[in-house]
Amino acid sequence: MATKNQRVAFFKLWGKAKREIRVLVGAADDESARHAWIRRHTGYTDSINAVKPGADFGRLMLETAIIADDYAAVAKWSMDVANRWRHLIGEQLRRIGEITGEAKPWAYARGIFKHLRLPESWEDIPEDRLADVFKMLDTHRRRLIRKAAQEAS
Repeated sequence: MATKNQRVAFFKLWGKAKREIRVLVGAADDESARHAWIRRHTGYTDSINAVKPGADFGRLMLETAIIADDYAAVAKWSMDVANRWRHLIGEQLRRIGEITGEAKPWAYARGIFKHLRLPESWEDIPEDRLADVFKMLDTHRRRLIRKAAQEAS
């Protein structure tokens, strides 16, 4: 369910885009157009209240921002997925650091980046490779947990 702030953000963009979206979806009124637009971009609902707040909401906002010709919003929402991956990578590094007793295990992370032929800084990694980095960090974290459990037994 979309949050109150997300619904407010959507309706701000919607106000800029509704005329063009009505034409695009062939709707007679704004409400029908909005429902058709939301369904087109979520695939499961026509209500902003039922839109899942993560990637589904981000995709809807990006498409709405494009139609609204709101370039600041397009820039923001196009970075939404990458920002989520970067946050998750940071959390994985924090968890690995807790297990190993390091603040952030940068040496291991840089080894992964080098292995994948990526930039040294995770903030410079291309968006389409962030999921790979996350998966490798998660695998390493799981190994560390198994190793710690074996040593404790």
